Amino acid sequence: MGSVVAIVSYFCISNLNHKDAWTLFLSSCVIVLACSPMVRFLIQGRVNQIPLMEGHGLFYAICFGIAGFQPARSWSASIDITEADLVPALECTLLGLTALFLGYYVAAPRILREVRPIHP
Repeated sequence: MGSVVAIVSYFCISNLNHKDAWTLFLSSCVIVLACSPMVRFLIQGRVNQIPLMEGHGLFYAICFGIAGFQPARSWSASIDITEADLVPALECTLLGLTALFLGYYVAAPRILREVRPIHP
């Protein structure tokens, strides 16, 4: 987890694209929260399973968290996305990711007791 925090800290400190502090904070939270299941999976050493939820978290980190650090012009030449558009999207992403992980790690063990992990 230290390497994830180090990468996020680098993006925040360098702030190459001159983002405001709230956007940097939201992007950092999305990346750290989204990468935490994979870090937990790797620490536990469960290499005999396919990490579906953990991979889903990495998808969120790459697609939504990193987008908060990128300049708006790098996304598309035909669509103009301002920082005012980005902040609510990051807030919704953080809320949705929190709900997804809470549902999976709190409710799923009770509901999905019979379901076995996918093995390669």
